[in-house]
Amino acid sequence: MVVVSGILVALALTSWAADQRDHARERSYLRQLNVDLEASEKILVEAEKFFRVRAEASARVVHRFRRDDLAVDDSTLLDLALPRSSRRFNPLLGTANALMTTGDLNLVRNDKLRTQLVTYLDSMNSLLDDIRRFDETYYRPGVHALAVGPDIHQFTKGQGSEMEESVRARPATIERIPFPNTMGAMLRDRSVYDGYILLLVAHRNQSYRYRAMLDETRALRVQVTAALGKK
Repeated sequence: MVVVSGILVALALTSWAADQRDHARERSYLRQLNVDLEASEKILVEAEKFFRVRAEASARVVHRFRRDDLAVDDSTLLDLALPRSSRRFNPLLGTANALMTTGDLNLVRNDKLRTQLVTYLDSMNSLLDDIRRFDETYYRPGVHALAVGPDIHQFTKGQGSEMEESVRARPATIERIPFPNTMGAMLRDRSVYDGYILLLVAHRNQSYRYRAMLDETRALRVQVTAALGKK
């Protein structure tokens, strides 16, 4: 009985020590996951705003095709130039991916949080695929349509000074406009209209996807901070 009792105590202590190690690893994962999610929130807030302001600018350009006022001011120049730029934003998914690929997801004892992590990763990857699709299907064709259409550079702001002059599309000093155009003619050109419609669809839908990612990131972070015992 003494020997059996000793063995049982040793097994219990071993199991307790293993549980403690697993618990420590779980908390380490959750703390790093919380850091990733907090950083991702900031990235996704910036991303949603970045694409929303470009979608709004494209919409204003498209609306001008149905207005009589053809006056050009600084806001018009910005609206013409802004949608022609884009960026790629990515949330931080390293810790969540590590939990999945290493099999350490089982360390997360909360069933709801474990399920939410799996759903979150699937959703993030799906939304990122959507964003890439909108970039390829709408944004790039939109930029191409504007590049091969009438010259609208005379109405837009010049390229940033950080670009070397030797590779700029326009020289620093312009002596003449090679293909003169008017705002009226440009706002009657179908290729310009189609180009900004494509940019509008691209940026608007990318904004929506980043907003969805932000909402899901915030929802997951609520669960993670609760598991860590934080307010």
